[in-house]
Amino acid sequence: MTTEEILTELQKREIKIEARGDKLHIEAPAGTMTPELKELLRQHKKELIGFKKEAKDPQKEFHQLLISTFTEIDQYRFTDFPLAWAKKNGHTDISFNMFKAETNLNGAVLEGHLEESKYWAGKLVAGYKQLYEAYRLEIKQLIASLKAADFELSLTEEGLKINYPDPLPEEAQKLYEQLKENTHGVINCLKEAEQ
Repeated sequence: MTTEEILTELQKREIKIEARGDKLHIEAPAGTMTPELKELLRQHKKELIGFKKEAKDPQKEFHQLLISTFTEIDQYRFTDFPLAWAKKNGHTDISFNMFKAETNLNGAVLEGHLEESKYWAGKLVAGYKQLYEAYRLEIKQLIASLKAADFELSLTEEGLKINYPDPLPEEAQKLYEQLKENTHGVINCLKEAEQ
């Protein structure tokens, strides 16, 4: 018998086997393990262990899904508190969709539903990407407003160089505060513009 044929026979009898190191762990309903089947398992123990070790491990798949999801999300992360930023800046629809995706992803993973987990992981990444695009748009608008208020922005080896009107008009003071809050984003936008 081939390994696949043995596994098919075990499945028909509702016998479960699992590789644990170099041992074969067997769970069988009463009366299903005949002496012939025990001998067959003993003879093919190494092949069965090897096959089970190579078989897809659902926990490993979940682990890989989560790592790839959060690695992808990291490229769109611009704040430690994306949902709070979204709410503060009027993007509650995106914030809600991200919260929903993250909650459902957690539930699907805990329940062991891999396909559902993949679906919600994709929705979560899409939410982060959408929020990042909204952030980039706001940064570009901020840069345009700063330039319109006679701010000069340039990149140096030390970072962002800012020249602004002196004295700073009251309306420009708000822009300067926004600039201080978003310096990292402004630097990234300016770098993108240079490329």
